Amino acid sequence: MRRATSFRLILPLAAMLAATPAAAQGFLFPLDCTLGETCFLQQLADLDPGPDVADPVCGAASYDGHQGFDVRVLRPRDLIAAPPVRSMAAGTVRATRNGTPEGTHRPGEDCGNGIVIDHEGGWQTQYCHLLSGSIVVTEGETVAAGEPIARMGQTGRTAFPHLHVTLRRAGTVIDPFTGRTAAEGCGPAVQSLFADGAFAEATDSLTQIIEVGLAPGGVDLAALSRARPEQPGQGSEAIVIYGWAINLQEGDRLALRLVGGDGATIAEGASEPYDRAKAQALFFTGRRGTPPSGPYRLEAGVVRGERVIATRTLTLP
Repeated sequence: MRRATSFRLILPLAAMLAATPAAAQGFLFPLDCTLGETCFLQQLADLDPGPDVADPVCGAASYDGHQGFDVRVLRPRDLIAAPPVRSMAAGTVRATRNGTPEGTHRPGEDCGNGIVIDHEGGWQTQYCHLLSGSIVVTEGETVAAGEPIARMGQTGRTAFPHLHVTLRRAGTVIDPFTGRTAAEGCGPAVQSLFADGAFAEATDSLTQIIEVGLAPGGVDLAALSRARPEQPGQGSEAIVIYGWAINLQEGDRLALRLVGGDGATIAEGASEPYDRAKAQALFFTGRRGTPPSGPYRLEAGVVRGERVIATRTLTLP
């Protein structure tokens, strides 16, 4: 749902933030990872105060009532190599919860294992879905900007392994990528609240293909979320290409093409236009029969209207 921009709201907020020490210095990103490669920005805050959904840039990469942003890895096993969660600014630990078992959701504990840190100027950060037993700070402890505080996990109300972060000032949720609040609604960015304006362009490419691969048959999203499928071989009865995408909008299509070593197309196809926004989606297509010999070139793209807005390619031997 798109809203008109109000400069009477934006300009005072920008001035207020610039005058705040934490905002002037900028917040650190909570994970030392590369967006779109080793981690993925799954969803942002919902800035529509009603039942509709609008992420801070008026897209659909959110859900009703979502306060904050999610950074994910593909699978639970990827948590092992994920970097530690770090404090986004210097502050004092206000509260922690560390005993929720991995993969569980207890009533009233949607955040799962979490940490709340108070910062100067009325700012506060909250970190959720942390790995069970990984929190290394205690209530009342002072932490430095960038100090490791825990590890990403899959506790609380979550369907995939990720870190959820909420940034507040005086109790008001603020999106750090754009500097916008729910009172302002979605629209053009006010300013990035990250250090040196980092991640200011992150909201330009929320729709991404996070994996493309081969399989010997049909692919199931639940199974794919646990492990990559086995590769097709000479004993396989088919060769299938799949694409896994996140933050799709209504009307988007996921298109795939598999090319053999001789340059000929082995299989290609596209999904039907999605009838609603999707946090994640899977599409696959292929060809029956013994797979031809490689190498293979895998091509995937998200088509929005007449434009391809996200691509991913992979060459396999």
